[in-house]
Amino acid sequence: MANRRKVQVHRLLMTVVVVSGLAACAISERSLFEADENGNPIGGDGDGDVTGGTSGDGDAAGGTPGDGTGGVPGDGDGTGGAMPGSGGATSTGGSVGTGGMSTIPEACLVDPYLVHDMETNESCFGGGMVTIRDDMETGSVIPDTSSGAAFVYTDLDDGDAQGPGRAARMTGMGPYTEYAPSLAAIFTWDAWVDLSSYLGIRFQVRVDDCDPCTLRAEVQTSSVRGNDEEFTPGSCDAATETCHDAHGGEIDIASSGQWYEVELYFDDLTQQGWGTPKPFYAEEVQSLAVRIHNPSPDQLGSFGLWIDDIELIP
Repeated sequence: MANRRKVQVHRLLMTVVVVSGLAACAISERSLFEADENGNPIGGDGDGDVTGGTSGDGDAAGGTPGDGTGGVPGDGDGTGGAMPGSGGATSTGGSVGTGGMSTIPEACLVDPYLVHDMETNESCFGGGMVTIRDDMETGSVIPDTSSGAAFVYTDLDDGDAQGPGRAARMTGMGPYTEYAPSLAAIFTWDAWVDLSSYLGIRFQVRVDDCDPCTLRAEVQTSSVRGNDEEFTPGSCDAATETCHDAHGGEIDIASSGQWYEVELYFDDLTQQGWGTPKPFYAEEVQSLAVRIHNPSPDQLGSFGLWIDDIELIP
């Protein structure tokens, strides 16, 4: 990790490092999945709610016949396996069930701390990248996944500090009414992820045409997510409480076009204060979202926002 220098970050005890060359990440004692001695993913015990994933009609190898509980993925279609707490594995001669993953990205087998390196469309938990914007906002964002557009990852040049490979990129054109759009990593589409065994989340970030710039990074948990949401409804009562004031902090970015490494520690995250006060539930995490916080949305013009290499801090 050569040629790094630390920069100031305010309102949050978070480390931000300028990156011009990155090394591989360490391996966690608590994997996003388990693997046998040959590196094959092993299914969970079926009791957790991290991801879905039940098997087909066949018997799951090493598990209970027909229910996909536990076991090493079978030799049917595709390499199966599930994330911790999920009850899914491919069955012999069958297929991955509803909510399961057909394959685990190879990088997840190498680095169990990894959440998403953007080289595949799916994260290690089975989720992916989206953009988030309020329906009432002015301005534009590309890709606009809130309107049904698919998220398209961006190829990096060989000379890029993060390259070669891919990164998640969002571009936008303000001004916006209240909030700038967010670039978000949804850990899994239909359940909560338990990150209580970790200290926080590390990721790489870059902005274009925003110099100087302050970002806000937020980790959304079930405590702030409304109970009226169609997917993964939370415990915040949308009828009587103000929801979605997620826990996070601000990050000062000194230079556009430069990659920064951010370490976001759960114990230091705070709400902004406009919503109902809620505790941070590391046991039930849904997403990591990053947006431009300053300049203010009504002063924001053209910009680009990039995220890469999201991982957990043990």
